[in-house]
Amino acid sequence: MPPLLREPLLHFLVLGSALFGLFSMVDKKDAEAPTKVTISASRVATLADRFARTWRRPPTEQELQGLVEDYIREEILYREGRAAGLDRDDFVIRRRVRQKMEFLAEDMAAAEPSEEQLAAYLASNPEKFITDDRLTFHQVFFKRNATR
Repeated sequence: MPPLLREPLLHFLVLGSALFGLFSMVDKKDAEAPTKVTISASRVATLADRFARTWRRPPTEQELQGLVEDYIREEILYREGRAAGLDRDDFVIRRRVRQKMEFLAEDMAAAEPSEEQLAAYLASNPEKFITDDRLTFHQVFFKRNATR
């Protein structure tokens, strides 16, 4: 057997190249990024509703088509920007995400009930607040040898 085949560096390079080649064949980055932009009927209805709230009238067929095309353009640019890593280390995007999370937290936080509401709830659901009787006791310890 030639001495070159017994060299550990050669083994390392061959195994490393094989792992690199295997990883490039199995890499699924392309499968994660969808190539189609699909717009559901509910999304179109949301676009039309947003237009109607802004302009106080329903959109015409041509305006609705423009809204859909604008949404598609926005979605494509958003995906390409994320693929290019433009969303990382950007303080404006971080601030916007924080702002959205704060809005969500405010929406999810329930308003504090008043004393009257609490009293009415207690009166209508007394079984939820009944507790079992509890016993308490005190232990008294007597020393056997009082001289200690």
